[in-house]
Amino acid sequence: MTQYLNFSSNYYKNITKHKVTAKYENNNTASDAFLMCIKSLPYEELDNLCSKIEYYYRYKENPISISLEDCYKLTQGFDTKDIKCDKDFKEILLRLAYDCINQDITVGSKLRENSSNSTTAWISHCLYQGEAAANIAKSLGLNPDTARKLGILHDIGRKYTHTLMHTVAGFEILSDEGWTDEAFICLTHSFIGNKQTNKGGRCCGCDPALPNFYIDEDGNPKFEENATKDDVTEFLENYNYNIYDSIINMSDLMATSYGILSPYDRVSDIATRSTPDPKNRNYFKAEFSNLMFYFLEQTGEIEPNSIGTLKATYNISDEQLDKIFYDVSSLFTYYFNNISSTKIKESQQIKPKENSN
Repeated sequence: MTQYLNFSSNYYKNITKHKVTAKYENNNTASDAFLMCIKSLPYEELDNLCSKIEYYYRYKENPISISLEDCYKLTQGFDTKDIKCDKDFKEILLRLAYDCINQDITVGSKLRENSSNSTTAWISHCLYQGEAAANIAKSLGLNPDTARKLGILHDIGRKYTHTLMHTVAGFEILSDEGWTDEAFICLTHSFIGNKQTNKGGRCCGCDPALPNFYIDEDGNPKFEENATKDDVTEFLENYNYNIYDSIINMSDLMATSYGILSPYDRVSDIATRSTPDPKNRNYFKAEFSNLMFYFLEQTGEIEPNSIGTLKATYNISDEQLDKIFYDVSSLFTYYFNNISSTKIKESQQIKPKENSN
């Protein structure tokens, strides 16, 4: 079912109206972002993380006895009698959250109703995505903490919904908190940018396209004349994707709630839960391949302009496009494993697992 992505009021629409591109590098850090993500979550969604905090302070060089109740207060940004929720604590908190996922546990033990999946699986996904994004950014000579921050924040809207509306919800949450630039990553991360135009479009891998959206015979995304567009579409058509938007596009198409996959395996993983929209499936694969080519060129893995731009034209078959996509994914996987201490899981390591991301 198609979802029209409209803001809840004109206030948010006006914020996007004249935004050309976002400036993501500022004084907000990845550890600030993580605290923002877990703000307002109940204790049972953070109990594993609280146990980590209690254990950390109990066994540090100068032990501090702290209750689980006070541990939870710290996760909500409040000081306790013995510990301040300051810069140092936020960095410890983020490190302990990574300890959770490295030990294959989520930050909270609460399960979804009638499910074996944690309600905070989305946070694990964000942490893995932050790790992947930081490694890609570092390989390009960019700020890895900025990339990690955006990876952690991109799905903050999943606090309230796991539909595609999480993009709008996240934008509005961060805008209300004063994170007016970081908020834009919530809108761009699900919609892959076009590497020729540097613009986005209302196209993502599986979620249904808008009714009057189509890919023309030259492989270009189009809308029929007088088509009704939603607020996010209008924003994406005027916004210029920057390098961090592209890094988050890339890392979102690698990170799950249980590890980092090759791009090809990640897309296959998504397809086990959502049927790819035939309107945009090939365009998505072509643009995703172009995005991987772009990063491989930027890092010197392949010669600049040696590949050209891949287009999902009518004369390229599904099989041909899938083969190209698989080959460039394999090349990108090799590059990523060379730049990252967190290795991509091989396909035989992937367990069928319920996952909302």
